[in-house]
Amino acid sequence: MEEITINDYYIHFNDLKSLLKFAKEEKEKWKKSLFLRQILLKSCFALEALINQILSQFSMFKNEKVIFEHFEKLSALEKLTGIHTICDGVKSPILEKSENLYAQIKELFKIRNSWVHGKGETHIPVKQDGTMGWIDHEGNSLGKFPVVIIPKGIALNDATKIPINPFELDIKHGQVCLKIVQEVERRVLRGFSLSLEDVHSLTLFDEKGVKIGVSPIKYTWGAYSPEE
Repeated sequence: MEEITINDYYIHFNDLKSLLKFAKEEKEKWKKSLFLRQILLKSCFALEALINQILSQFSMFKNEKVIFEHFEKLSALEKLTGIHTICDGVKSPILEKSENLYAQIKELFKIRNSWVHGKGETHIPVKQDGTMGWIDHEGNSLGKFPVVIIPKGIALNDATKIPINPFELDIKHGQVCLKIVQEVERRVLRGFSLSLEDVHSLTLFDEKGVKIGVSPIKYTWGAYSPEE
């Protein structure tokens, strides 16, 4: 039986675009916020999937297990800045550490890691506004606790201007995430002389695992093509 690959980058990228569309259309604040938090996570997933797709396709060391696995263990940001050193077809860096784009991607993954690892180490500024009596579900008094007000727009990440408070995300922050992914994609396409179809495609293999062709996803039945 023939087989096709699953293009993880294509899925994450289109999830990202669709979630941004849903967020723009959503009227309920909590649902909009939900979509926007997923957009930030999906932008990190998409970046990792894209760079790993390129590595698996162009690495000069695919058959040298020790070297390939060493590079595989690096972070997505480290791979982006060093991919030109181990891949065929590109001579110049895809990303320089001195660029604002580097700082933006670094912030995205920092936010993603703080959410995923959940250590409660992210602090946001608040203003105390008196105290309030709290009770448990049986009506027993728990004593007085401070009432706090969370000012908006104070604690922002430097490069992306994305709020540190995950409930404060807005459409413009989702657009920042999408633009970052699109810029990395643009650089990858240019650096490796690829077309959009090259990174948004399915690879077909025969029964022996030999590659026999590439098919654009939008022409494949059942594929995720939200714009079709």
